[in-house]
Amino acid sequence: MKELRVGIAGLGRLGRVHAANLAHKIPGAVLTAACVPGADSQAYARQELGLEKVYGDFREMVADPELDAVAIVSPSGEHCWQIEAALDAGKHVFSEKPLGVTMEQCLQAEAAVARHPELVCMLGFMRRYDKSYAYAKEKITAGAIGTPYLVKSTGIDPEAVPEKNRAMVYDVNGARTECVESFPERFAEAYLTEMEEFVRCVREGRKPDTGVADGIYATRVGYATTEAWKTGKIVKI
Repeated sequence: MKELRVGIAGLGRLGRVHAANLAHKIPGAVLTAACVPGADSQAYARQELGLEKVYGDFREMVADPELDAVAIVSPSGEHCWQIEAALDAGKHVFSEKPLGVTMEQCLQAEAAVARHPELVCMLGFMRRYDKSYAYAKEKITAGAIGTPYLVKSTGIDPEAVPEKNRAMVYDVNGARTECVESFPERFAEAYLTEMEEFVRCVREGRKPDTGVADGIYATRVGYATTEAWKTGKIVKI
């Protein structure tokens, strides 16, 4: 298969990570277009990414017959209609999580995927492509810790950069190592790996392990936990 020609929607903090990966680090893929609002972002697309095709309208970008796929890294509320528009335009889709912000949006995307079984639609869950998380999953599957009954995961995106080194800090809050300043830094390798997998899926004609079903379930869990927190009651999914 020829190189996969990809357009990207969104060039915020994470959008620029995906754009750089597609433009410079993934064999078999080439970043050819971007859809972003605002003069500054469009200038970034042209000057830093070297793109000639820069759009302000998503539907106009996916109508480009020379485009094979799109990477959606726009605000969360835009994901589902953009997934639908891209699939209906015959483009393969990678979309960042979350799938949507309401169940109605998620089901809209699910219906679009069902209409186009010939196309790849992958939802980004970078932790599934992170070596540390994958290692933990392998240990759990192997029964190394018995049957899990509680998983606690805490992520903090700091407002300021810590003084980063290998020192362990001990204080009234416990022990900690201040090692990364943001999600793009912590999961840099995982973001690259998941986009490489998307490109391989399209080029090899196979379905990815993460798709709309994962996004729908995650949304249901999110709403259920919110309800449980508000009501103080157990909510079954």
